[in-house]
Amino acid sequence: MQPNIWFNVCALCILSALIGLYYVKFKAPFKKYYIFLAMSWMALVSTVASLCNNVLPGHVPVWVLQISNCTYFVAQGMLLPSLLLYVHSLTDHSLSDWKRLVPWMVPAAFSMLLILTSWYSDSLFWLDDGGVYHRGSMIWLLYLVTAFDYLGILVRLVRSWRVIAPGERESIGIFLAISLTAVFLQLVFPWLLVENFASALCVMMFQLTVQNPELILDGSSGMLNKQGFSNLLAPMFDQCRSFQVGFLMVDNYHELEKVYGYTRLESRIGVLVSFLKQHPGVVYARLDSDLFCFLPENQQSDQSWTNLLQDLDEDALMTHLRRRRIGMRVQMKMGVINCPKEAESFGALLGLFDMAARLPMANGQDAFRLSPVDVQNLRRRKLIEEQVRSAVKDNSLSMVYQPIYDIRAKRFCSAEALMRMYTEKTGSVSPAEFIRIAEDNGAILKLTRFAVETVCRFLRTAELEKLGLNWMNINLSAVDCAQENLSSRMLEIIHNYQVEPGMISAEITETAFTNMPDSVLANLTELSRAGVTIMLDDYGTGYSNLNRLCSMPLDVVKLDKSLVDHVCTSESARIVMENTVSMMKRLNKKVLVEGVETKEQSDYLISLGVDYFQGYYYARPVDAVHLEELFQSQLEPVAP
Repeated sequence: MQPNIWFNVCALCILSALIGLYYVKFKAPFKKYYIFLAMSWMALVSTVASLCNNVLPGHVPVWVLQISNCTYFVAQGMLLPSLLLYVHSLTDHSLSDWKRLVPWMVPAAFSMLLILTSWYSDSLFWLDDGGVYHRGSMIWLLYLVTAFDYLGILVRLVRSWRVIAPGERESIGIFLAISLTAVFLQLVFPWLLVENFASALCVMMFQLTVQNPELILDGSSGMLNKQGFSNLLAPMFDQCRSFQVGFLMVDNYHELEKVYGYTRLESRIGVLVSFLKQHPGVVYARLDSDLFCFLPENQQSDQSWTNLLQDLDEDALMTHLRRRRIGMRVQMKMGVINCPKEAESFGALLGLFDMAARLPMANGQDAFRLSPVDVQNLRRRKLIEEQVRSAVKDNSLSMVYQPIYDIRAKRFCSAEALMRMYTEKTGSVSPAEFIRIAEDNGAILKLTRFAVETVCRFLRTAELEKLGLNWMNINLSAVDCAQENLSSRMLEIIHNYQVEPGMISAEITETAFTNMPDSVLANLTELSRAGVTIMLDDYGTGYSNLNRLCSMPLDVVKLDKSLVDHVCTSESARIVMENTVSMMKRLNKKVLVEGVETKEQSDYLISLGVDYFQGYYYARPVDAVHLEELFQSQLEPVAP
């Protein structure tokens, strides 16, 4: 009976389309993708060979058909062992686990030997003078090996049942059922060439179900997306392998989006993608609209990395854009992250990228490259950011107090509460460092509540009012001041600890009042009416709006240390200081000067009529116990 080749023709069309799609759109650097590609090629080769076996007899020499038949059997014989490898790849085992599959490959190797020697032995098949195919006496061995391959796949599937996803298990089961049915049909009806068609259907099913390229590939660029890149790096992190990840960030992406619109900008980003893909041997990923990563398939030397980054610099990109007549100015940030030294997990890597995005671009530059020091600073910031979020819960915060000296009373009258943070991972962290981070991530609200409660508890238990303390300064950030319920929250804590509001002084920064919304003024007014002293901190560090200053309910203005540093050596500094103090006095504001460190500075400022001093010349910050002792000592009579 004449063989029905149309099943093979359909299989050829399906497999050609799948392989073409793989190279154009769905290529990904994972074991299961490589094995899937090998399976697709073997199915395609088997299909082409089967067509040749059934179309060419009588038109070509017998030796050509002999080669075609050997090729068919080899390609068909390798499909099921490849499926076994594919099933194992879904478990994401280490390389050592793959060695356990060697015994299951021995029968396949034996069948390959039989196929290659059948040319001379006619054991599996033979061709007559007309090139017509005939089965050999030992053809049953191939079916025995096929049965053994099915058994190996089932054993691997059962052992990895909990590891392989349910949808993947179902697809593998359907693959086995369809292929087994096709083998049986072609055995019973040799003229019905359905084996290759069944293989093509199974490969197409895997492409649509198990492969899931849309889950790991970015649709517009064809690069790995965030999930795909995470899957790629996960084994490397798990095995603590040392590797480097490069990144390129389009810093002005959102500004460009406003100019071009999303669709037009993405078409231009496609040119950037083609620019990146000019470099072979590199795996690329697009983690976000403005963030691209690259990972050499073979980790290169530092010099090779330097050369690669030079090839990807801003000048090269702009040249690439101009050649394609795209007038778009791209601002880039680039860098290399050493893993796991600088990022011990994929989450930590994303954290570094997130913080790198916040770094300001250098003025007048369109490219910014992170140095190893920059990366170390980002890593430290990420670590501190994590610690700040749980600082109150982890008891890593404490308070110290810097005394404030009253010039007229010639005694310490108050103190400023200063927050300190210490963790095992970071050691002591400067307030200038962790407060800024807390403001950025919103944790400052918890930190401020901790400070208010700690100060109120201290005032209540130590009865500092009886020891002569007039008030305690608490610093409020710009984020705190912008909260609509700031005043109610603070007053609630003060009342809960039964502390007089007049014992609390709220320090706000000049930044907070410079960008002051209505809620800030409302909060300060309510606190002032309740009796809380309002103090303006760091006056002189920014561009003060004097109209705003006059409208605020300020009791005390604290002059920044920068105004004090040169008053004894610079005439200009003295002029600024004298006029500032005079202006505050005429506005009926008390003046506190911080950063007083020498007697000369103190004497000069006393002559100007400054009200309060704070600085190392008078007292350094102390803990609660020593502050209490200091005020206790002021009550004791001085010995004659």
